[in-house]
Order: sequence, then structure tokens, then C-alpha cells
Amino acid sequence: MNILASRVTNACLYVAFGLSFSLLCGGAAAAEASTSRVGSVPTAISGTTPSEVLKAMTPSTFLQAVALRNLEVSFGRQSIAVADAVFRAESALYEPLLFSSYRVSSLERQRTPEETASNVLSPFASETLIDEIGRTTEVGVRQRAPTGAEVSISVREIGRRSNLLAKANTTLESRAFLVLNIKQPLLKGFGSDVTEADKKVAELEASAAEWQYIQQLHKVSSDALVVYWQANAAQETLRWRELLLKTTDELIRDSNQRVLAGKLAPRAELDLRRVRATRQVDVVRARQTRDELFTRLLSTLDLDAANLSHLSLQADEVPIQLDDGRRNESLARWAPFRISQVRKKQGEIRLAYARNQRLPGMDVLLSYGQSGLGDKVGAGAWPIARSGAYPEWSAGVNFEIGALGNQKAKNQWLAQKHRVEQATVEMNAIRQTFLNDLFVKQIAVENIRKERALIIEEVTTRKLLLDDERKRFEAGMGLLSFFLQAQQDFTESNIRLVEARGREESTKIAFMLASGALLPTHGIDTRLPQDP
Repeated sequence: MNILASRVTNACLYVAFGLSFSLLCGGAAAAEASTSRVGSVPTAISGTTPSEVLKAMTPSTFLQAVALRNLEVSFGRQSIAVADAVFRAESALYEPLLFSSYRVSSLERQRTPEETASNVLSPFASETLIDEIGRTTEVGVRQRAPTGAEVSISVREIGRRSNLLAKANTTLESRAFLVLNIKQPLLKGFGSDVTEADKKVAELEASAAEWQYIQQLHKVSSDALVVYWQANAAQETLRWRELLLKTTDELIRDSNQRVLAGKLAPRAELDLRRVRATRQVDVVRARQTRDELFTRLLSTLDLDAANLSHLSLQADEVPIQLDDGRRNESLARWAPFRISQVRKKQGEIRLAYARNQRLPGMDVLLSYGQSGLGDKVGAGAWPIARSGAYPEWSAGVNFEIGALGNQKAKNQWLAQKHRVEQATVEMNAIRQTFLNDLFVKQIAVENIRKERALIIEEVTTRKLLLDDERKRFEAGMGLLSFFLQAQQDFTESNIRLVEARGREESTKIAFMLASGALLPTHGIDTRLPQDP
């Protein structure tokens, strides 16, 4: 019997320690896996720095610099690190807990008549008092399991000294225990839906943080590119205004010679100076607009305004493909939709947890231990306890149920159920809005292209009219006012063409943002987060 008890004890100890070791390794693996999640964050692949591209900046190099230097984007990367740290913290829920205790007790009391009578022939039968000092030491490990169970293994030693032991020619009585306790929920608290709820929610939150970072990166990038094309339009507008002013100065010098030669009335020179003053005002305004937009670009790159004079923008056209056959692929890359999916999954996890909390509490309690008794003179207590000669065990069941039906858990479950329904409605609304918006943006790109083509046709016509008025004026057959108006009309049509180009690029940016092609088109790596 003792051999059988010893084998049972050793088997229980091996199983319990094996469970602790496997769960510890599993927790470490989960932490390692969570650390690798950061590698899925999109990063700029360009090695260039903003200072190297200011003098000949293109939309792609500008956007890469934004991804590297923008403060809002950097803040988003920190949010990912925060969410990942929270997930790693929740992944340590199965980490074994080592515990220990040391307790000292003292007892002084009278011996009862029963104690005295039962030991009438013993050496200490005349002792009427008990003076005892005890010391208890315990060391063990406690571990949670995915099933919701709590397993603890401990070793305990109790040492006792007393005046009665001294009469028996010994100074110490020692008792040793090997204890295994298991508490397993059967209803409420059972399963990984309960034990790993916070971990699963934190894992999804880490995924949501990555999608929020992508959303923020797209928003910052699209806004920055819109400003880029506005600044480029302002730069080109200033160039046309300065060219018109330069042409006016040349015309004034030519008119002076014509007035001296008697081929032109003196009043014409005054009219030209009036026109020149007006065009100088236009140049000043255009330069102010350009400088304001250039400063906004530098702020986006977290650079000082002292770099304003070094900034020059190139108007590289970015081709796009208008294909509505990949709308579902675009939807899968749309950050707000993916975030809504994550929120719904989080709600479903919380709903499963709330559903479990409605159940009655029923726990199975198992306890097994071995003990041994020894003294300082005789054999020690530990060999006896390890032998399994004196086993102790107990088994029981605890049951708890709300007296009024557990109203708190019931209503929490109902509230969470409604939250999941809300998340479903929100996800469907985002999906439909996105598909409609993608369709509208595609039409907008087609329309702005038609508008730009018409303006190009207007510019061509204005150029022909300007050439005709110049020939007439130089031949002395045309009026100066007609020539000046033709110059003004040609310049204004070119400015409208520049503005139309900026609007076209802004419309293309909105379409590429919706279709998920904005960042890859400009050379930025966008490894999308994997589903947890």
C-alpha cells in the first residue's frame, strides 16, 4: 500500500511540474511571437533624408521623407509599441508564481485534565503548563491552466519546541509535508474563453493599433501630398506671374522707343506702367502664397523655415489604374473597415466571457499530501514524507448561484450582446460607404481629366490669339490694349491649367488613398498586419 501511494504521489508531482513547465514555455513563445508583430508595421523603404531632396523634391521623395520624419507618424509608431507591450503583458498570464512563507508562533496554556490523565505514567505527567514555540516554513509554485484550473505544489515544514519535549529528552519535533492542490472550475470560469479573454482582446488591440497607424500614415501622406500639389501650383503660378511681369518690362522699353519715334502715343507708356504696377502686385501675392505653402511642407517634415530658399518642387506625374474590379481587395486594405472588424472580434470575445459569467459557480477541489514526523534525535521527517507512508487526500465540490438569478452578469451579457450588434452595423455601414465613395472618386478622376483636356485646348487657342495680336501690334496695325489683354488671357489660362493639374493630382490622391495604392505607388513599403 505504501509503495502504491508513493508511486501515485510521484506521478502527481511529475504531472504538475510538467504542466507548469509546458505552460511556462508556452508563455515565453507567446511573448516571442508578440515581439515579432512589430515587424509587420509599414515603414518607408527609401534611405534618403529630407535635406538631400529639398533642392529637387518629387512627390515620391517628399512622401518618403514624410513617412520618416513626420511627428504624427512617429507618434503612431509609439502607439504600436504601447499596444504590443500590453499584449506581451497579457501573454504572461500563465507565468508560474513562486511563493514562500515563514511563520513563528508561541503558545502558553494550562494542560487540560484529559491531557494530564492520559499521560499519568509519562515523565511529564506532573507538568501542568505547556510552553511551546513553533516555526513554519513553506515554499511552492502556483500555476494557472488554460482550463481555468489553479494548481499549486508546495513543501512545508513545521518545527516545534516545548517544555514537554524537553522532558522527553529531545528539543525539536519536526513535521514535513508535500502538498498538491488543484481547483478546477466546471461551469463559471471554465475554459480559455475566460482565462485568455484579456490576452485575446490585447492581441486584437495590437492589431487595431497597427491598422490605426496605417490609417494615420495614409491620412498624413494624403494631406501632405495635397499640400505638395497646391505648393507646386503656387510655384508655377508665381513663375507665370513673373514671366508676365518680365514681358511687361520688355514691352515698356519697346514702347519708349516707339514713342520717341512717333509711332505710339505718350499715353501708351502710362498705360503700360499702370499695368506693370498691377502685375507687380500679382507677383507679390503669388510669392506670398507660395511661401506659405512651402512653409507648411517644411512643417510636415519637421524642418525649420530657414530651408525655404532651398526648396524646389518637381511635378512628376503619377500614373494610376482605374479598375473597379478589385473593389474587395481595396476594401481589405481599407484601415477603417479592418479596424471595425477588429472591434467586432473584440466584442465577440467579451460576449463569450460575459456568457460564461452567467453560469453558476461549480469548482472541483482536489488535495493530496504526504507527511512525516521526526525529531532531532531520531530520523528526519523528510525521508518519511517522501516515502508516501502517510498519505492524506481530500476531494470536494463548491457550488454558488445568484439568489435572484445573477442579475449583474445577465445584464452585462445583454449589454455586450448589443455592443456586438452595434459593431456589426458599423462594419456594414463602413463597407457600403467605402464602396460608394470609391465609385465616386473614380468618376471624379475621369471628370477632372476631361476638364484639364479642355483647359489645354483653351491654352492652345489663347497662344494663337496672343501670337496674332503680337504680330498686329509690331506691324502697327493692332492696339496696345488688345495685345496686353491677349497676354493677360494667355497667362491666366496657363494658371488655370496649373490649378487644374493640382486638382487632378488631388483627385488621384483621394482615389489612390481609397484603393490602397497611395503608399506603394510612391515607393513606401506597406506590409499589412496579419490577422491575429
